[in-house]
Amino acid sequence: MSIAVATGASSLIQLGLSVGDVATMISLGRSFGNWLSAGPGDDDFLKAVDVDEGAMSLRRGLIDVAAFNKRWRKDCKILVNGRPKVVNDDSLDQFSRFTASMVSIVTALDAFLTSSGVTKVVGDVLKEMLRTTDLGEDLIRAELNNRIRSWRSAGVMRGIALKATQFRDSLLKRQLIQPGYAPLAEAPQFRDLVVWLLLGTDETYTTASSDVAAAASTLTYIAFDLVQVRGLLPHDASRPSSCSVSYDPLLITGSTVTRQRVEAGFASVGQKRLESMNVPLVHSEEAVSVFPLPPEARKACRHAWTQGHDAAAEITVRLVQHDDYELLEDLPDLKYVLRVPEVIPDEEAVTDLSTLAHECAFLVSPKVMTCLQDALGGYRYEAEWLGTALASESDDWYPNTGNEKSIYRYRYRAEAFSVMQSFFLGYYYQLFLRFVDTSSLEMQVVEGNWAYRSPGLLKVMNNHVREANSNSLDSGLEPTLCRQDVLEILAMLLCSRRLDLENRMGFNYCIGVIGRRSLLTASLVRQTDSPETVGRFVLLDIDTGGIPCDSERIIRPGEARADLLSIRDGTPKDFVSGEDFAVPEDITRHIEADWAGNRERVLLTMRYKGRRLFSLNIAQTDSFICQAYVPPLEQTDPVNGLPNAISTGLNDLLEGKFLLNNVAAAGQILPPALFRAYNRPNLRYAAVGLYEDVYDSPEFRLASNSTSEALLASSTQNGEGRYRGARPFISPFVVAGEGDVGRKLRQEAEKAWANP
Repeated sequence: MSIAVATGASSLIQLGLSVGDVATMISLGRSFGNWLSAGPGDDDFLKAVDVDEGAMSLRRGLIDVAAFNKRWRKDCKILVNGRPKVVNDDSLDQFSRFTASMVSIVTALDAFLTSSGVTKVVGDVLKEMLRTTDLGEDLIRAELNNRIRSWRSAGVMRGIALKATQFRDSLLKRQLIQPGYAPLAEAPQFRDLVVWLLLGTDETYTTASSDVAAAASTLTYIAFDLVQVRGLLPHDASRPSSCSVSYDPLLITGSTVTRQRVEAGFASVGQKRLESMNVPLVHSEEAVSVFPLPPEARKACRHAWTQGHDAAAEITVRLVQHDDYELLEDLPDLKYVLRVPEVIPDEEAVTDLSTLAHECAFLVSPKVMTCLQDALGGYRYEAEWLGTALASESDDWYPNTGNEKSIYRYRYRAEAFSVMQSFFLGYYYQLFLRFVDTSSLEMQVVEGNWAYRSPGLLKVMNNHVREANSNSLDSGLEPTLCRQDVLEILAMLLCSRRLDLENRMGFNYCIGVIGRRSLLTASLVRQTDSPETVGRFVLLDIDTGGIPCDSERIIRPGEARADLLSIRDGTPKDFVSGEDFAVPEDITRHIEADWAGNRERVLLTMRYKGRRLFSLNIAQTDSFICQAYVPPLEQTDPVNGLPNAISTGLNDLLEGKFLLNNVAAAGQILPPALFRAYNRPNLRYAAVGLYEDVYDSPEFRLASNSTSEALLASSTQNGEGRYRGARPFISPFVVAGEGDVGRKLRQEAEKAWANP
């Protein structure tokens, strides 16, 4: 461990991270790259390729390193115990000129290019900068992804990425750049710009690309004070500089036909930008205000979005719980069931409009049909063509002839498609945002993987609609989505990312996605102890470099291991009050890599005052929560005791003991087992993950507001001395009630489900 890393680690421990958390971050930094390995990793990288940083002929005065370090060491954010924490710490690394430059460059490129585009540009730039041997080029290729992840992580952690995103958003609002990421064909121009900035001697660089000019402006905003950008922002021209980027849109050339197609909003596939649209979380309908349509058509799109929002508002969502598992194939992933008060079956779709609704809506109700008809207005007469366009393999509708009447008709149909697209986008965002906690976002804006007049997202959603209805609990009237389906949908709507997750067995399901905005299952970073809480997600825009993931930045759980040494039994006693169930304080949860197995997988390690207890597979435990949970009673006696029970709890876990007294001889009736975790959400979650696999449903139950009700749900004695609904001679196991803390978590989650 380098001195710099050791200093950073010590500071992190003082901020509240455990030694295990910090060790995980350091190990992940070395293996995959994060902000802790940005500076020290660059030192090792340059030594490996045999390049002296002081000997590199970088443009003099391009970046003021002292000013950069001073500016970007304030208001840094890291993830501490599942929550963003602001750090103002002088012990953070002082970046060298090379590291500061590369952090700035990667951060600026990230705002305008996809990750693959950034990798291509930075790889070419490093080869030009370092001018190394063939062996050095091999080392660059080997270390490239690690270095980019480190620079990207440092930019996010220090708040540079947020400022770059805000700057890009301001350019979008002023319509100085276009929505979406720059086409990959522009990558050579980005490379030429960066090489000129770092190594060039000419005073002026000219470009016809608004994206390249915007990236240069972003660099001047966050780090490169020497550079002036002319032609994009009016105020740039007044800044004195000996190094300027000149943006001249008049250099754009093309044939008359090409200009007509672009002006009409019908760019060919080769001219299209990569799909990504900013969606504000407040007044989300404003996302379609940037469509290149006449004002009245844009107004119709905004109205359609709000109508779609209203149409989805009647949908209720719940997670499948233990009573429903017999109706399904009992797969381990979480499952979400959608309901509306009244459904119009697919076989009753007798009009083009209702057929269109069944293609894109998860549930078609009278309200959906009313809202869709109101949204389309006069465009509803194009419903048949809209269905055809949605099913078509091609989305290039521009007529081959230049006939004015044909062009007008296609423009009208483009407006109709945009209105229809806006309706279903509003529908999807209203439905799925209720799954997500976005309260930690600095900017209340998300990125959707869709674009003007593009059917791509709608086609993907059509597949999800079909699959959800095929998995229905009740003959297509209650469509069912598994959590991986929901993750794929949320990644498209919120992170501008298209996923195709494998449907794996063995509790290796995806539980999160790392990116510009990271989408995580709630149990990774929040207290969860009920279906309402484990079924939610958290969207973060801070650095998540301490969370293990694979090369595709997908988070999957590792193999859980419980280091319990002995099995014990116990003497029954009566538990009659909340105090009898209580423990002094809750345990804590920590994200760690599965070091003993696959270090790209994540485990949730449970600790008490720093002492490690055991690790859990999050996907497995979340599923157990849903299967074992007993819903709350509307009214319950505050004293809901459990007589003649054998108890276990935190003390046994600290001593490495495991209560296993559940198998009786013939004719024997064993007392129930009770895990004392009243009002301790983390301990309740841990108990479910540890014990449920041993006791198995339906004997194992997680109490909500009534421990005695959970016992009844687990089993009821009958005259034969057995438990009705349970296996013969198996005693029930109950985890004590949620208490005030758990009840508050559940009620907040219930409110979010109902009112996104």
